[in-house]
Amino acid sequence: MAARRLLSDARMRRTERLPFELYITWHREGREIVCRAVDLNAHGMFVRTDEPIAPDSELQLAVQLPDRVLELIVAARFVGTTARGRGVGVERLVFDELADRHWLAFYEALYAEQARQRRSAAMGA
Repeated sequence: MAARRLLSDARMRRTERLPFELYITWHREGREIVCRAVDLNAHGMFVRTDEPIAPDSELQLAVQLPDRVLELIVAARFVGTTARGRGVGVERLVFDELADRHWLAFYEALYAEQARQRRSAAMGA
């Protein structure tokens, strides 16, 4: 229970978790498992899936960004059920600098856009 509480505590995250859906293709043992990420931050995402996976396993994902597909290797850091559903919280493992730059640029643009939307909503616009 303490681990679950720690993982859900936004203050413990290095970057803010943003709600956003991305289509994911998980390449696993010769199969392509289509699933969705339902939120993300600069370091990873939560992928909704019923597929069993052990914590700390590495996953090979194709992540569909609005302008490109990124091939990422990630590590399963949390496996279980959250308010966002059943799935796996993954952390990006950086092996490809170009993919890393694209992921971080996408996150930063999404963060800026959602911050603008929050400011507009707070101002009643």
